[in-house]
Amino acid sequence: MTAATWVSAIAAALAVVFAVFSWWRSTQSRKAKVDAETAAANAAAQLAAVQAIAESLEGQPLKLKRIGTVGLRLRNRLKRPVTIVGVGNADEFLGFGLDMPVTLQPGESVDIDTGEFFGHMWPGQMVVRLAGRGEPVHVPVPD
Repeated sequence: MTAATWVSAIAAALAVVFAVFSWWRSTQSRKAKVDAETAAANAAAQLAAVQAIAESLEGQPLKLKRIGTVGLRLRNRLKRPVTIVGVGNADEFLGFGLDMPVTLQPGESVDIDTGEFFGHMWPGQMVVRLAGRGEPVHVPVPD
C-alpha cells in the first residue's frame, strides 16, 4: 500500500469516528432538551402550588367596615397590591358605587357608596373578583 492509500484510509476512518461522535452528541442534545422542558413544566407546577399555599396562609385578603348607614369601606389586608375587577353581587346593594377596576395598595382602602333605604337589608357578603385569581373572594358584610 502506498502512502496516499494509508492517508485516505485514515481520513475515512476519522470521518466515520467523527460522524459517530456527532450523532451521539445530537442524541444527547435532544435528550437534554426534553429533560429541560420536563424540568420547566415541573417548576411551573411547583410554583403554582407554592402560590396557592401562600394565598391560603395570607388569610382573607379584603375586609369590609361600615361607614355610617350608607357606605362600606373595603380594605386590602395583604402585603401586596390587589386589583378589584368586579363585584359579583353588586346588584344586591342599592346604589352600589365603585368604579372598577380599582387597585388597592397594601393596607389601602376604598369607600363604597351603597345607599340604604328603609327596610332594605345588605347581603351577608360581598362577592369580589380579583385580577389573577380564579375564584371570587367572599367578604363578610359587617352588621
